[in-house]
Amino acid sequence: MAYTSRDDLNYLGMLFQVGDKKTPFLNAVGGLGSGATTNTFEFPLGQKYSVATGSQPAITEDASVGSQTATTVTRSQVYNTTQIFQECYEVSYAKESTFGNMSGLNLNGNNPVTSELAFQRMSAMKKIANDLNYSILRGTYQFSTGKTVAPKTRGLVTAITTNAINASSAKLDKDLVDALLIAMSNKADFANMVFICGAYQIAQLNNIFAFQPMSYNVGGTAITKIVTNYGEMGVMFEPNLATTELILADMDKIRMIYTPVKGKIVVDEPLAKVGASDKNQIYLQAGIDYGIEEYHGKITSLLDS
Repeated sequence: MAYTSRDDLNYLGMLFQVGDKKTPFLNAVGGLGSGATTNTFEFPLGQKYSVATGSQPAITEDASVGSQTATTVTRSQVYNTTQIFQECYEVSYAKESTFGNMSGLNLNGNNPVTSELAFQRMSAMKKIANDLNYSILRGTYQFSTGKTVAPKTRGLVTAITTNAINASSAKLDKDLVDALLIAMSNKADFANMVFICGAYQIAQLNNIFAFQPMSYNVGGTAITKIVTNYGEMGVMFEPNLATTELILADMDKIRMIYTPVKGKIVVDEPLAKVGASDKNQIYLQAGIDYGIEEYHGKITSLLDS
């Protein structure tokens, strides 16, 4: 098989989602089974513009029929880029034909891996999934100006600049959460909001919003949804976030973007044969479309211990 078809993409998407829990953000935006395509590396996220805040006009009849001064609203285009993800894997004929060889402690004398090539392929796909998850979350933008300059997608954490609160090493509390919501209320749609954070901060969210129903034999809480004046918001654990960060993301505004190769999103192909081995590569060009960054917010420099 030279290329992975769109039909086979569902299998890859499933593998990345259920096969490796290290990529929750990638899974949440649809894995590799959803998104849009572009025939360039750089792609537009949208246009930013601002309109003056409301006020009461005082226009006389004479002024209304006189010469008027036009107001022009200017727009600026916001961009991101897809980038290259590539993993090669190789298995010798000897290794592939002797998968029955085992060392160490073995269960029932059976090797759970019956195809070394398939195992290496799966491992390569998981590595790409991990790299992709990290990049769309924490990647730093770099536009490729030539073949010697690597394109790098801008991740969601890096993108958020407007609704960014510096906690100055304070512990996460309701005041900080409220401050973030208030800051975002100016432009965010609050369509499908999810708090995204690591283990320590998700524990703090649980402590802040936990309500223990009366029970004589059940204890503990596991907050997965928070009710606010701006709507209900989910809670998602993401181990790739810094321990001092918390993101509030509108998941309806986020999607994957791919730059296909010969009409295919994922390339899975053999490389030139040299000697007694099979050498293959998995290759794709992908990035993230997070819309306008004002739809999202973050708290940084939180206490994490």
